[in-house]
Amino acid sequence: MREDVDYWLQQHPHDKIPGDDKLNSEMWQEALVEMKDALYQVVNQVIQKRKMPTSWEEALTTLIPKKVGEEKILKSLATRLICLMNTAAKIVTSVWAKRLSKSLEQ
Repeated sequence: MREDVDYWLQQHPHDKIPGDDKLNSEMWQEALVEMKDALYQVVNQVIQKRKMPTSWEEALTTLIPKKVGEEKILKSLATRLICLMNTAAKIVTSVWAKRLSKSLEQ
């Protein structure tokens, strides 16, 4: 399980905006051993119980501006929708998806 979490932290882009927890993947990757141990325990409990904390089920949806080059874009098309989730929730859903994918391959 630790390997899955560590792999996610290494592979996930560090410039992504975090959700309500305000902790991005870079912060978790650079965290003290005790903080990472707590994260491993929480992620493991969530996977074993198959239930996420309610705060992890919430997300913030917002519009952000698109990067516009030389071409003209309609004003309504100059933004895109993003969903900001708690970083720990992203880790859990990624680990679940990876495990499900492996079991389906067998």
